[in-house]
Amino acid sequence: MKILKVVSEFLETNCYIITNNEKAIVIDPCVDYNVLVKKYNLSIDAVLLTHGHIDHFYKIKSFLNKGITFYLHKETIIKLNDAYKNCSIFIGDKTTVDLTNEKVIKIHDSFVFTINDLTIKVIATPGHTNDSVSFIIENNLFSGDSLFRESIGRVDLPTSNHLMMNRTIKNFKIMKINYKIYPGHGEETDLDYEKINNNYFR
Repeated sequence: MKILKVVSEFLETNCYIITNNEKAIVIDPCVDYNVLVKKYNLSIDAVLLTHGHIDHFYKIKSFLNKGITFYLHKETIIKLNDAYKNCSIFIGDKTTVDLTNEKVIKIHDSFVFTINDLTIKVIATPGHTNDSVSFIIENNLFSGDSLFRESIGRVDLPTSNHLMMNRTIKNFKIMKINYKIYPGHGEETDLDYEKINNNYFR
């Protein structure tokens, strides 16, 4: 398994590509499908979304009609169709996405599935949004905007909830494995480092 990070020019959002058995999974499709396929010679068969904010699905329309399976929280599907909840309205874009003709798998807390011989576990990490999830693949945790290096996601946007974020932080704190953290923005970190250096964990 290999992990590649590509940073979107739009709000410097991280798009992660996980390759195994010559096939690829994309987490947060904020970089154009054709750019990824041509530059990195990829065969993409799955897209995972950590939550439904515009900067994380910015280029999702370029992934449509490609035979790709989309793994989304049910509330993320709602956000894709609501320019206010997906925050695109705040940048004057009013973007909505229709996945009616795509293969969509609805995910939830503790949902486990396999793609390309990789086992992926979903953990609900609400707070930044009500649909925020993180993905665990081996000893790697893709945290979206729930956890950053020495910080956390903001809780002043539609469907944000400060109390839920506090619960999510507590759940991170009690994890026994020192996961490598791949956040939605910024640099990678690890859970042991955050337990010591992240002020929100205190």
